[in-house]
Amino acid sequence: MQQQPNKKLPKALSAITKLKSICYYRKGAFGRPFLFSLGGNVMRKRSGLIILLFFSFQLFATEPKELYWEDLAPEGFNELEPPAFTHDNRMAQLQPNAPLIEALNGEYVRVPGFVVPLEGDADSITEFLLVPYFGACVHVPPPPSNQIVYVKFVEGVPINNLYDAVWVTGKLSTQGWKGDIASVGYTLSGESVAPFE
Repeated sequence: MQQQPNKKLPKALSAITKLKSICYYRKGAFGRPFLFSLGGNVMRKRSGLIILLFFSFQLFATEPKELYWEDLAPEGFNELEPPAFTHDNRMAQLQPNAPLIEALNGEYVRVPGFVVPLEGDADSITEFLLVPYFGACVHVPPPPSNQIVYVKFVEGVPINNLYDAVWVTGKLSTQGWKGDIASVGYTLSGESVAPFE
């Protein structure tokens, strides 16, 4: 008995050819090829949706969280009033170990404040303290440690006028810093500085 030719085989090959024509390979974010399909099965559509959601979350994650000074102190924190100003050169910090908000550790943030330069030259500053009001740590005693942010830039940034408030953007850490001027509760790995408007 002679074997009959399989009539379904050409139809299957035709379907594979059509599938190839509407699908294509593209290299993904991790170097592996992803298969994108205009038709395809449910798993491919779900995978595409998951990938789309992942990248959309990444887009939103690049926006810094805007923080103000009251956001850096735990609820119920009682900031002590500084003593009356005297001319005997006392600049002691009243609350050098003020409580922090640990949930802010590792957050990408944007914080406004005034710059107290620590390291740099005439053109740029690489390290500074960000404080909530002008003159803190210089003309008046330092605020509580949770109201000071130590900022460090790998490359210096220009600060045009120390009298003007700025926005500083970067990654916040609850790892403190201590210097001759004050004890600091938060540190920030600086990314950018912009005028406060």
